Amino acid sequence: MPPDDKEIKAMVRQDGTYPSLPLKKETISVAIAQTRVNGVDGKNPAKDIKHNLDYMLECIDIAQGYGGRSDLICFHEFPIVGFSNWSREEHYKIAIDVPGPETEEIGKKCQDYGCYIVFGTYAKDPDWPDHILHLMVLMGPDGNVVAKHWKQRNVRGLFPGSEQYTSAIYDVYDRFIEMYGEDAVIPIAKTDIGNIAMSAVQFEPELFRCMAFKGAEIICRVA
Repeated sequence: MPPDDKEIKAMVRQDGTYPSLPLKKETISVAIAQTRVNGVDGKNPAKDIKHNLDYMLECIDIAQGYGGRSDLICFHEFPIVGFSNWSREEHYKIAIDVPGPETEEIGKKCQDYGCYIVFGTYAKDPDWPDHILHLMVLMGPDGNVVAKHWKQRNVRGLFPGSEQYTSAIYDVYDRFIEMYGEDAVIPIAKTDIGNIAMSAVQFEPELFRCMAFKGAEIICRVA
């Protein structure tokens, strides 16, 4: 038998409205930081991660130093770990913790400038042992992680001679739903500069339409 209507949680309102927070201002300024992608040493990544992080922090200062202050700075997929043809073991070794030392340093810049920052990264999660995650991270003006969104799906075999070893929502869908609920598949972060959605998916336009249906006002596609 189909479930009672009362048991169905609507993720899209029929009247077109959606949950949101009061906005702190009518208009916002957004900066795009298209920085160099420097792949770290998969066997000994610490030094290269520090180098990439320092470069990212410098770029935040530059972005906030010209043309007025930005409320949101958007980076690409891999400003911290870069991209290379690593093995699965190397992917796991370079994956950072979120929150962790790197997000702590980025959070300090958010506090300094009173802004939000979006970036992507490979990451670990104690709730998913031995998994490598591809996360989109939103840092807030208080210096904390506001949201970390999983990549919804990978295209296997896309890169000759390499592979995407990350676990996307598509790969662990049933367990993901058990842990976080259906609403977390296409999450929206409610902030005082607008509702923000993030993704590194490139080939699924319906995904971004669903984000809009759910109330996304700012969509950050880091790929």
